[in-house]
Amino acid sequence: MPVAYRYALLTIAMWSTSATAFKLSLASLSVTAVLAIAATSSSVLLLTILAWQGRLKDLRLFVVQHWKTTLGLALLNPVLYYLVLFRAYDELLAQQAQAINYSWAICLSLLSVFMLGQKLSSRDIYASVLAYVGVVVVASGGDLATLLGSNLPGVLWALLSTLMWAFYWVYSSRAKLDPVLSLCAMFLFSVPILWPLVDVSAMLSASATSLAASVYVGLFEMGASFVTWLLAMQTAKHVSRIANLIFLSPFISLLWINGVLGEQVLPSTLVGLAMILLATLWQQTQKN
Repeated sequence: MPVAYRYALLTIAMWSTSATAFKLSLASLSVTAVLAIAATSSSVLLLTILAWQGRLKDLRLFVVQHWKTTLGLALLNPVLYYLVLFRAYDELLAQQAQAINYSWAICLSLLSVFMLGQKLSSRDIYASVLAYVGVVVVASGGDLATLLGSNLPGVLWALLSTLMWAFYWVYSSRAKLDPVLSLCAMFLFSVPILWPLVDVSAMLSASATSLAASVYVGLFEMGASFVTWLLAMQTAKHVSRIANLIFLSPFISLLWINGVLGEQVLPSTLVGLAMILLATLWQQTQKN
């Protein structure tokens, strides 16, 4: 198997466990506590990687030169994005929050119209309609009354997270910074912002599972997966083939959600998720 596929599949394996790890961490920890622990863990991992590469001096110079841009990015990701995303996971079933979050690519295309001046094609419009119908199907669980009732706050948090993630990608693409250095700097900036928001005394009663899951999120969902995905892109002969493997992740994730969390996968989740992913794939295959 080509090395690019190995990196890609390793990344997908990590991504597929994210929703389950989010739920486990939030079982006895607050949203801010989970994020503070995860951001700290990710910072340690990324610093270790840069030290192994002999790039700590590069990081120091990078922070001095780009601290304003990096601080702005850090406020978006991880601070605001994950605070909102974790709130969505706290309100919804893991399968619902995950599926809705996958509509971020459609949100990105819509945001690009306003921020980058890109034109919206007819395919973009149709794909957006299909994706957001899929969001409604997932969020309602097959019952529209549920969407308009208890699920609505969580759905709004999940949709807001897609907007923040899309905005982060537009902002970061404009900045054109070194990906690993900027990610490490962003997490380092986020740590002193997040910890004052945490009720540390409440963490003493948290379960070992939640604490371990929070560290796992930082090490693998936020840190290692970014590096392995970057390596997959850099070593791939056909980037599009590697990129399309991402569509495996949410379906594998449902197996973890069912097996570990015990959530029964709803037919509405499968239908809605398929609509969201089909819309995203359809949009990405259009000719420029």
